[in-house]
Amino acid sequence: MGSARRMSSQPAPPPPPPPPPPPSSDASAPHLPAVVEIIEESDLRDVVDAADARGIPLIFDFYADWCGPCKTLTPKLEALVASRPRGTLTLVKLNVDAHPSVSDHLKITSLPTVMTMHRGKFVDTFQARSRPHWSPYDRVGVVDADP
Repeated sequence: MGSARRMSSQPAPPPPPPPPPPPSSDASAPHLPAVVEIIEESDLRDVVDAADARGIPLIFDFYADWCGPCKTLTPKLEALVASRPRGTLTLVKLNVDAHPSVSDHLKITSLPTVMTMHRGKFVDTFQARSRPHWSPYDRVGVVDADP
C-alpha cells in the first residue's frame, strides 16, 4: 500500500483581502494627472467634474507668462503635488491672459493667485498683494517727484 496522506482537521487559511478601492465613490470617473494645464475652457469643467467624482482636491494656479512671482511659485506647487501619493491631489494651471472670462468670473485681481477646491467648491484662496495705489511713475513712465 502506498503511504496514506493524513488530512488536517484545520481549515485552509482564508485568501488575503482584496486591495482597497480608490478614494472614489465613482470608479468609472476618468483618471486625473497630477498636473493639468487648461488649454480650452471646456476642459476646466471636465477636470472639476472628474475631481469631484473621485473626491480629489484641486489646487488652481492662476498665472501669466509675464508674472515673475508666478514663475517662482508654480514649480513649488508642482513639487508639492508630486510629493503626494498618485491620485490624491491635482494642480490645475490656468493662464489668466488666455482665459480672461474665467479670471474675471473669479475676480482674480493679482498674480499669482492660488485657490483650492474640494467637492466642487472653493475652500481657500491666497494671492499676491496688490500693487500699491501710489507709484513713483506717472502714466507715461516718468518719475513723479511729488507723490
